[in-house]
Amino acid sequence: MSDAESLAACIRERFPRVERRRCEENRCRLDCMGINHLVILKGEALSSCLRPRRGPQQTKAADFVVFGEFAHRLILALVEMKGKDVDASEAVEQLRNSAEDVRQVLSTCGVPADAVEPIPLVLARSWPRPAHAVITKKGNRVAFSGKRYSVIPGKCGVRLTDVAARLQQRSGAACHTPLSTFGMMNRKRSSVIHFS
Repeated sequence: MSDAESLAACIRERFPRVERRRCEENRCRLDCMGINHLVILKGEALSSCLRPRRGPQQTKAADFVVFGEFAHRLILALVEMKGKDVDASEAVEQLRNSAEDVRQVLSTCGVPADAVEPIPLVLARSWPRPAHAVITKKGNRVAFSGKRYSVIPGKCGVRLTDVAARLQQRSGAACHTPLSTFGMMNRKRSSVIHFS
């Protein structure tokens, strides 16, 4: 059994009530086709499960936590989905909180945190310039396993395999730069970004 298979089995056994079939919310989705041993967890439900005393109203977490294997590597996507309104600073906080939850899940399953490649991702149907600027600001990074990762803004419907492949090509899976440097297209006047 591969590391990805073992992790998927452990998560399904320990956290069955938080697993979801699709990564979709607010009329926005992340396309997870092509990811092996895929496990999609509802972020707020996972946070409530790990910290039941906080209560659901106090749980600020990413919408989804996605585990899987791509190109023979374990990947972890922390995914916040926004509709029309993008509160960038709140989205970064939610991703950071979910990163803490993931460390606990990995510890429970006996997987070292440095064995996974985190992808902090905020998806929106459109990106107003101020929100894009806040998301891509240098200080808005998510710490994970001793490294700081840039939050990646993307358009709803993006494929996780495309994001992971570009990150692996660009940075060798180390701390990465915003996707706007990965050949993503910026339109004049708006900073709506998408994969070409």
